[in-house]
Amino acid sequence: MEKDFKNLLEGMNEAIKDLGAPSAEVLKEVFLNWDKIVGKNIAKFCQPIKFDNGVLILECSDFTWYSQFDFYKKMIESAIKDFSKSSKNLTVKATFRKQN
Repeated sequence: MEKDFKNLLEGMNEAIKDLGAPSAEVLKEVFLNWDKIVGKNIAKFCQPIKFDNGVLILECSDFTWYSQFDFYKKMIESAIKDFSKSSKNLTVKATFRKQN
């Protein structure tokens, strides 16, 4: 059973890689280490929420951070690439979640 799971995971990672996306393991590490990757100041207001068509989607809880996202985009992408060493094609996009 464990061998079947490993084969499935390897197959999934190959399919993901063929699409130019980071592996499931890289994405897991990015989500788990987000505050270390981008720093606590950015992580306080912008969190990764999903990966969609080769783009890591971030949700910003503060409109000021959301409106300034383009200024930080390259820095965030660079920090992720430096951290993972295998997410060369990763791009990020921000969304805004209005607080109630």
